[in-house]
Amino acid sequence: ENYYLFSENFNKPHTKLPLIAFGCWMGQFYLNVLEYRKHGNDVDKKKANFGLIHIIHSSNLVKVFLIVYGIVVLNLTTLIPFTANKEAYSWTRTENALYNAFAKFGYITPIMGLLA
Repeated sequence: ENYYLFSENFNKPHTKLPLIAFGCWMGQFYLNVLEYRKHGNDVDKKKANFGLIHIIHSSNLVKVFLIVYGIVVLNLTTLIPFTANKEAYSWTRTENALYNAFAKFGYITPIMGLLA
């Protein structure tokens, strides 16, 4: 049964720590984006040392990449378990473990890319 997959692996604290750390990092990144948006002109933004955020906001190529990445990864993460939803026991324990391990990052990173 895949029920034991949750009780043995995904409910343990050591499996949640990387996601908590990643969530804190993304929260800090979003607060930096909000602070970046408060600055007036590009000269002030460059002086305030917002390296990566300034590149994201000033380059149209990066913006298009983040939008396409966000849409593709969100759709993949949402549509991949369609076969498992249709037949509950069609996935093996390994497939369930891999999906559950990567699905959370598959939802967090595209949303943060779209918010940036």
